[in-house]
Amino acid sequence: MISQNIGPLSLVAGRYLDRWLPGLTVPAGWAAVGSGGTPTTRMMLRRVGTANFWDGSEILNIYQVPGEVPWDLVVTNADRQLRDSGATDIYVSEVVAPQAHRTIGARAMANLDVGPRRLRAQYTYYVVNAAGGTALIEQAIVIGLDVIARLLPDVEVLTSSLHRSVLDMPEVATRPTPPASPSR
Repeated sequence: MISQNIGPLSLVAGRYLDRWLPGLTVPAGWAAVGSGGTPTTRMMLRRVGTANFWDGSEILNIYQVPGEVPWDLVVTNADRQLRDSGATDIYVSEVVAPQAHRTIGARAMANLDVGPRRLRAQYTYYVVNAAGGTALIEQAIVIGLDVIARLLPDVEVLTSSLHRSVLDMPEVATRPTPPASPSR
């Protein structure tokens, strides 16, 4: 919706992640993996020792946006991907950020049925509208419901680490970075 209303987004390559969001922490056991050719800034998986290939995943993307993004565009569409995926029990909330940061945040959570496995998905979006440009940061965390009690502390670490990093870097959108590729 942002690219349709504001203009094309440019994905920031993973090698620039520390420049945009320094201080991100990763819980023990989470490992960066390739995204199979899909452009992403960072993708990580967590396996808890079950027979599954993965029990938790995180995809973190940063996009440069060509203009200012309004609050309602972010919050109203936070659950769009979950709705389009057939998710159930969708819950959307605003993520509070100090107004001085010109940051908009929204989070959507829901349950998904993917094959025989039930999953909990949490999508968090931040838009940082800065004088030199705008950044969209999206974090998608998906956990198997069968291991959710064990991985909830990890979800909290990933979520709060991103929140702190966004608030610590209000000028994030002004940093010039060559985009990885156009997307969305």
